[in-house]
Amino acid sequence: MENGSGPLRAQVPFLAPSHREYGVMQVLKQVLRQNGEVSPEDFVKAHGDVTI
Repeated sequence: MENGSGPLRAQVPFLAPSHREYGVMQVLKQVLRQNGEVSPEDFVKAHGDVTI
């Protein structure tokens, strides 16, 4: 999440919106709208160039 701890954020490739903005629900709703079809472009990168 955007407002997660620095050490945790350093370990993840993508960030969800802050929990103060109901971030998990935003991500789940997006995935459901897309019938479970997601791609890296759908998410905010946690760092510069991220490869998965």
